[in-house]
Amino acid sequence: MTNLKKNKLLAVVLLFVVIFQSGHAFQTIYPALMYIPYIPAVIALVIILIDRECHSLSNPQNLALWLFMFMVLATAIVNVESGTNYSYIQITTLILAAYCIVKLYSFKQMAECYLVVMTVVSVVALIGYVFLNNTSYLDFLPKVESINDMEYGVGVIYNYLTMVPDRNCGMFWEPGLFATHLTIAMMLELITKQRASALRIILFSICIFTANSSAGFVLWFLCLILLFIRKRNTIIGPIKNIFSVILLIIAIGVVINFDTILSETSLGENEYFQKLYSESILDSTRSNAIGHNLELFATAPIFGVGYVTAMSNIAYVADTSTTTFLMSVFGILGSAYTVFIIYGVFKIKKLNLLSKILVLAIILIIINKEPHHQILFTWVLIFYLANGLSADVNSDKVNDNTVRGRNEIKKLF
Repeated sequence: MTNLKKNKLLAVVLLFVVIFQSGHAFQTIYPALMYIPYIPAVIALVIILIDRECHSLSNPQNLALWLFMFMVLATAIVNVESGTNYSYIQITTLILAAYCIVKLYSFKQMAECYLVVMTVVSVVALIGYVFLNNTSYLDFLPKVESINDMEYGVGVIYNYLTMVPDRNCGMFWEPGLFATHLTIAMMLELITKQRASALRIILFSICIFTANSSAGFVLWFLCLILLFIRKRNTIIGPIKNIFSVILLIIAIGVVINFDTILSETSLGENEYFQKLYSESILDSTRSNAIGHNLELFATAPIFGVGYVTAMSNIAYVADTSTTTFLMSVFGILGSAYTVFIIYGVFKIKKLNLLSKILVLAIILIIINKEPHHQILFTWVLIFYLANGLSADVNSDKVNDNTVRGRNEIKKLF
């Protein structure tokens, strides 16, 4: 397995697998891309066969793997449904692909690579956004229709929806998902670096506003609170704890009363905030998906209702609430997806309690506004979280392997 870790070609291949299976616009344009996770999935099977450590349930990552495997297998057997074999194979492939990546690379290596990729994507997206909305320079980009009948201007690193060119998608299939990845990038910058890059935070923030995503604005605000809480050690004495609690209460209050704040201030006249009136987190159509999924879950709490029943009874875009959708499909074991996130966040020793609560809130909002069970990077993040983002993020010391890994990643770019 050491040779696999050092193989630069494999690192590049896995990078492209993650990019094209984590919400890239090409996923909805070229369905054949759904097969690319088979490459790391097969490698994962080989690793499992030759590495006895993978069989130890004392390792949280291994426990997560086997729980997820049992979850899929048990539901597939109990709910014998025609035409669903592929759905179970697809999610199994994503799980194995994610496990392959976390076994080969440390969290630090992944985070560094992700931040580099998102920095490049953000710079290109901003340039593309300005050119698209102010010039005719990008008229040459080919127009391609997705399987969802959405037309894209395709530029690979920068793609845009022709129906809403004023909303920045970056390279992703919709603006909200771009905002999601930007938020994750901001969060990783804040929790993995002793000194977060101000330029990166500003870059990601500008891109979130060009995406013009309601949830993106809320997540951006929570990241700012995380930034202040992270810096709270500069405040002397017990005041720092009071300051953090007040900030957290303000953040929750703003999210809950967003409509009222907008209507009572001049912000309601701003085009970027006007759209939030009809997309309040508590009253949105997507929030109704939670209740719908829990009703389905209640009918089959042990092994779930299966993919066919869940999809045939879909309502309120139910699959966007990943936590409850997986519970409706797989039953109680489907909750493992969220349980490992909660467990992992609170296992990060480097963060104080309030930071952990904010990080958890950010991740839970993210996975419950989009169908993340189809996004490979989220499965990768869950496996890292299962191990508390590993020891190298819980320490201020950077070991030699991390330095070597970081240098290898930089060479790729």
